[in-house]
Amino acid sequence: MSASAQVEEAPPPGPRPRRPLSGRSLVSAVGINYVGVALLAGTGFFLTPYMLHVLGRSRFGILLLATAIFSYGSLLDFGLGISVMKLIADRSDDDDPTHARKIISTVMPVYAAIGVAIVVVGIAASPFVAGAFHVRPAEHQIFEDCYWISMIGVGLTFPLSVFTAVITGHRDFLLQNRFVIAYALCTALGTVIVLALGYGVVAVAAIDFVISVGQFAIKMLVVGRKYGVVFSPRYAERAILRQLLGFAGWIFVINVAAMLIFETDLVVVGALLGPAAVAA
Repeated sequence: MSASAQVEEAPPPGPRPRRPLSGRSLVSAVGINYVGVALLAGTGFFLTPYMLHVLGRSRFGILLLATAIFSYGSLLDFGLGISVMKLIADRSDDDDPTHARKIISTVMPVYAAIGVAIVVVGIAASPFVAGAFHVRPAEHQIFEDCYWISMIGVGLTFPLSVFTAVITGHRDFLLQNRFVIAYALCTALGTVIVLALGYGVVAVAAIDFVISVGQFAIKMLVVGRKYGVVFSPRYAERAILRQLLGFAGWIFVINVAAMLIFETDLVVVGALLGPAAVAA
């Protein structure tokens, strides 16, 4: 028997063992997470009375309804966001970013199609939504402007939100919470500035829209530079989409349940009593 015949082929390399988080990294991540939660709660606590005073109950209620509609729009990811995070986390210690590129390149076209559908259907339904929430005739245009901004915001942020899943999938909670803190500070500062300059609720909605889209665009650049994960159609694979959908169904059910628990009150009160009651 020849020497070459005696050489056995090496088995393909399996997944690399996951590197554990160091104690210092864990403490830092937990600490900055608490800072982010405190900032989000604090800005809401101090901004709400100020916005109520400047905007009035009815227009502040319009803003809350637009935010609730934005939140409900996020359900239309059908659980794919968490599924992306899981698949990224399963291979987060690979030095080769090809697998992550395949996931992102497969999901982004799906998200883009959903985003376009949301914008088209949402804008088509806009003449009927104001009546459903008993918006006063004098405030119809204001409500429609905020509603359009919310719909377009959902449409644009849908495909970009997959990059948040890449960050959390790599367990980079420090980076993700920095984005949360920056978003809270920028939104609060932008809101105070536009109201102090005499602008109204539409300007507040527009500021939040600009900051949200800008945040996701920056995440896309950071993920590309730090992890080498970029979108390219040539990486898309149907097998990965089937794998994502197999896990996403259960996540979608959980997301629907959470939305019904935490967001239904605004929509129900708005539909029955109008925007002013939402702010009460």
